[in-house]
Amino acid sequence: MPEAARTVIELDSNALALGLAGERDAHLRVIEERLDCRLTLRGNVVTLEGEPAAVAKAAAALEELLTVIRSGRPLNPAMVESLMDISV
Repeated sequence: MPEAARTVIELDSNALALGLAGERDAHLRVIEERLDCRLTLRGNVVTLEGEPAAVAKAAAALEELLTVIRSGRPLNPAMVESLMDISV
């Protein structure tokens, strides 16, 4: 059984973190469920924990979502689901 991996991503602002998380952390839950990886958001810091491959995929998915947010487009759960369909 592979060892658990842990990655910490510090976001630029709390506003960016709120956009990434979604209402009641809905966006983060989509990623957790799809990748069997735990995501924890505290302030502007996201911690990813799980199998190394799952953590790597989750980190890549978060970066894609952050790119969308930084471009000025708000996220919604359907967009997160679509991204997960493409990337997983």
